[in-house]
Amino acid sequence: QFLPVIVTIFNVFAIFLTAFRLGFRFYIRRLWWDDFWAALTSCCALVPLTSLQSGLAPQSRTTHIISWWLAVLSYTCAVWFARLSIISSFIRIVPPSHSHTAALAAASLFVVMWLFMMLAKVTPCAMEKSWYNLPFIQCPIPEWVAISEVITDSLADIILVCLPLRLLWRLRVPSDQRAMILAVFSSSIL
Repeated sequence: QFLPVIVTIFNVFAIFLTAFRLGFRFYIRRLWWDDFWAALTSCCALVPLTSLQSGLAPQSRTTHIISWWLAVLSYTCAVWFARLSIISSFIRIVPPSHSHTAALAAASLFVVMWLFMMLAKVTPCAMEKSWYNLPFIQCPIPEWVAISEVITDSLADIILVCLPLRLLWRLRVPSDQRAMILAVFSSSIL
């Protein structure tokens, strides 16, 4: 019972901070693609909170199934949209160079990996619906999907750590910009 409360508190805090960030960026008229992805991340982070709450209530089997689908798909979207927000911040900060091109390629790769993971989760669960009748409604995700998720998550995190390190290693940037770049990308280590 303690873990869901902690997760909810952190999610609400993250959504609040994102709303503050978006409001501030709108106020100073500096909204960009990283803000768009951050807004989508917050929207997707809200869905599991509400769908899981409705899934816990004693409601119909259909409600539980819909809640499961919403939670799984929106969680996957939230994770990948957050990564796209981080890589978009990098693209915004970095002047046109090899690092900039590498970041654009990484963003494209992230979109491909996100689409792959969405299809990997949807296909087995949509094709085999026997899990709809299980006492505890949850699609048994195949092992290959779990392995794929570990691989794509690890690859994305390595990219999000290595790109800024490469940039900081090769470029001479002012210390305040160096600190900002490190702060933005240290979030991917978590």
